Amino acid sequence: MALGHARLAIQDPTAAGAQPMGDAGQGLWLVCNGEIYNSPALRRELEALGRRFVSRSDNEVILHAYAQWGRACLPRLTGMFAFALWDETRQRLWLARDRMGMKPLFLYQGDGVLAFGSEIKALLAHPEVPRALDQTSLGHFLGLNYVIAPRTLFADIRQLPPGHEMSVAADGRVATRAYWDLAFASRPRLRPAQWRARWQETLAEVMADHQLADKPVGLLLSGGLDSSAVAWWMAQTRADPIQSYHFRPMQSGFDESRHARLVARDLGLALREVQLAQPLTTLLPRLAHHAEEPTADGSMVGVYALAQRAKRDVDVVLCGDGADELLAGYPTYVAARLLPLYARLPHSARRRLAKWAAQPGPPAAGKLPWREKLARFAYAAAMPPERAHAHWRIICNRELRQTLLAADAREARRVSVGDAYAACFAQCDDAHPLNRQLYVDQRLYLANDMLVKLDRMSMAHGLEARVPFVDHRLAELAAHTPPALKLSPALQGKTILRQVMRGRLPKPILTRPKEGFGMPLGTWLREDLREMTGDLLAPSRLRAMAVWDEQAVTALLNAHLRGEIDAAYPLWSLLFFALWHQQWMTA
Repeated sequence: MALGHARLAIQDPTAAGAQPMGDAGQGLWLVCNGEIYNSPALRRELEALGRRFVSRSDNEVILHAYAQWGRACLPRLTGMFAFALWDETRQRLWLARDRMGMKPLFLYQGDGVLAFGSEIKALLAHPEVPRALDQTSLGHFLGLNYVIAPRTLFADIRQLPPGHEMSVAADGRVATRAYWDLAFASRPRLRPAQWRARWQETLAEVMADHQLADKPVGLLLSGGLDSSAVAWWMAQTRADPIQSYHFRPMQSGFDESRHARLVARDLGLALREVQLAQPLTTLLPRLAHHAEEPTADGSMVGVYALAQRAKRDVDVVLCGDGADELLAGYPTYVAARLLPLYARLPHSARRRLAKWAAQPGPPAAGKLPWREKLARFAYAAAMPPERAHAHWRIICNRELRQTLLAADAREARRVSVGDAYAACFAQCDDAHPLNRQLYVDQRLYLANDMLVKLDRMSMAHGLEARVPFVDHRLAELAAHTPPALKLSPALQGKTILRQVMRGRLPKPILTRPKEGFGMPLGTWLREDLREMTGDLLAPSRLRAMAVWDEQAVTALLNAHLRGEIDAAYPLWSLLFFALWHQQWMTA
């Protein structure tokens, strides 16, 4: 048994908080990545039971909690974490991951070998860990821009899923179980004012807990409702101006800086607007290195730049990610509500509308154009509602995937993204359509894309990113909140959050629609990245990867470069896969 740890010291940065952390008297050793936000309360409880601490580290709380309560301590922990604890007396290794999947935990199990770590790079350093492509994960990646846990793009490396624990005995016996899942069943009967009070109380508690640190804490501010709400709660407990960071793309159609400035002025934040400090051709290989899997979310570029700049001032940042998946902030939830109304239109009207929307238009200068959104809506209108929800989340549809994948990539070609969504829908304990959609988006998109992007890009700079809206206390409260307080009858998402923040944030922030953290991928591919993309997707490179149809990929790329179509999203996926393959499969 060997444990190692590279420390980012946030609480108790002294040598007393170093890891691996041991309790020699109990024969316990711990390595942990993350933060335990309720560690002060747990520490007081454990000290009252006679436990004696030697540091101020939140990780020592895990050791004492395990010594006191065994593995039953896990539900008592509130935070973002992935840890491994070796119990010398019982000759047992215990691995656990936080409820929502904010911190990763990767695993390799071979002949007499178990390797684990918070980065895939750590596992690949082991001589027995092979580098083979998982084609099922490739199918998911091409369809969604991300890989679905517990798989990774490496065939022999898996993830411990969010909300799971694993016990490994000295004789090799392994037991894995879920210790938590989001449940919608319990819904208190409260009046709207009582719900607002409940949300206000929980937000205040969670936001305060997430600022627990012995190092400076800043904020990633988009100018949207969610990060602005985080800023307001932070400002209630801080006397000094909060260091906040906003990414400002140079291209028109993506600039939200006026909203960020409005919030900064209103709350007295110290706002720094960040732009790319290096060419994309230099930056993208670094992103692929730190991402370890080709999560082809274009906003990784912005998050990387923000983290790089923020690290010069602070060691921790809070952000507003997660509220959309908890409280129905995406247009897809509105689309689902509109499907029955659309179905009442005469068939001829629906056919003409779908035909018009499906016609190829000029490349978009800004974010996804309404015409394409309408085309995706109309195409899915004949599907069952849950299959339609999956379709709206797909980046590269089945027909295009079949065209781009080589005939020999059989496993990848067999993948059905819709089936992956259906399997996740089946795990939800609620019958309400909106709650089912939210559950699936939290378990798939949030856990496998949003949180992965944020964790990898912030940790690339030794910056700890915390996500208050993904705290399980808020996730559970949102699950129990009536659907009408998430998506209102007037089709406005995040209703309860808007109500709580009314009078606290400027009105334009409360009423502005969801825009998203988009990047000008189409323009980048035609201009800044034209040469790099052509090189990495050249026929000889595609042939070496052995999973792509060379002619189909070349035709798609050329049509995009000529401006005949906008294929930015599938091409971005192909580009990131090529970068990943170059770094990890040919090393």
